[in-house]
Amino acid sequence: MNLFEVSKKINDEQLNYKFKMLKDNLIEEKKIIEEWSKGFIDKDNKFAHQFQTTFHSSFWELYLHAVFKEAKFTLDYSKQVPDFIVKSPIEFYVEAVVANIKDKGLQEEERTFMDTFIGLEALHFNPNFNQIIDESIVRYSNSIRSKLMKYKNQYSTKEWINKEAPFTIALASYDQINYGVEFIYPLMALLYGLYFDVESQSYGQKDFILKPGTDAEIKLNIFSDEEFEDISAIIFTCTLTIGKLTSLVISKGEDSLNKVFCIQHDISDDDFPYKLNKVSPATPEHLSDGLIVFHNPRAKSPLPLELFKETNALQIYANHSGDLQLMSENLPLIARVNSAFLRLFNDEMIMDLMIKYNGLDDKMIIDLMMKDLGFKSSEK
Repeated sequence: MNLFEVSKKINDEQLNYKFKMLKDNLIEEKKIIEEWSKGFIDKDNKFAHQFQTTFHSSFWELYLHAVFKEAKFTLDYSKQVPDFIVKSPIEFYVEAVVANIKDKGLQEEERTFMDTFIGLEALHFNPNFNQIIDESIVRYSNSIRSKLMKYKNQYSTKEWINKEAPFTIALASYDQINYGVEFIYPLMALLYGLYFDVESQSYGQKDFILKPGTDAEIKLNIFSDEEFEDISAIIFTCTLTIGKLTSLVISKGEDSLNKVFCIQHDISDDDFPYKLNKVSPATPEHLSDGLIVFHNPRAKSPLPLELFKETNALQIYANHSGDLQLMSENLPLIARVNSAFLRLFNDEMIMDLMIKYNGLDDKMIIDLMMKDLGFKSSEK
């Protein structure tokens, strides 16, 4: 499958602008895509056309194929549906979907220079947090429901489908002009009913949201419903961008005009949980950084946690007491910034950014410095 050989039936106006960037300008990033595609089977002879014209859904499937190879899964491409049939270490199914920007929403081509740096601003302090998260919830909800219905009404009737095997939905977010910063917040609400409150900086239980601009209720905590027990887990990312490819290029030690910064969440550090990683061969971004697996506590066929032990996927699951737990081999990736202008950032500027990202004031900074020196808090 030659992904970058354009058919004469496709004119230049039909080509996706990201595809054209890869084809004509980003040579090292293009090589990574070609590596991901090895062993991938085009089951309906449409894949290259879709990759070149609509891009995102095909990009997502290629990435999943690469991650599943990293996880040492054995894949069966002999059946038309679902998108991925994993045969070992256990049999389970993966149906891929992307959440796209609504028809009248701001499109990616309308991004400004400042939009490039949105990942350096903490979403959990953003005054538009609810607006951003609610839009994501609506887009994700539509995508998940459509794939669940397809599984129930079509896929589960196929003779090769084992109804006792786990079924998962792999969801990639391209739902807003500045996708890539939503992290776990929309799916924590949609799947578990845990909605983050920017005032208290904590999660609270919530049953529904109103669809933006309407009085229509969008139900939250859907994993508590019997209707969704066929879904074993949601495999998710909002950080699969061209920047991901550039980050992997830099991580391999290849030259790039750009620099890449990654914001990571250190859940073991209560004082300074958000860290900035300047991507380099010494501090690389890995293939599965940014992948999140949300397990369904009520799934008819649970997905074993150990399936992703070979990856850096963040896994969210309920323990025996029903409390949600987080497990990851690496610090979870929250957001990524990819720009040549990052070369202008010195260490002092980066530290200022991270102090703001962590919500620290002068007193908190002094207390942290005193703590590092072995002294008690300056609080009297």
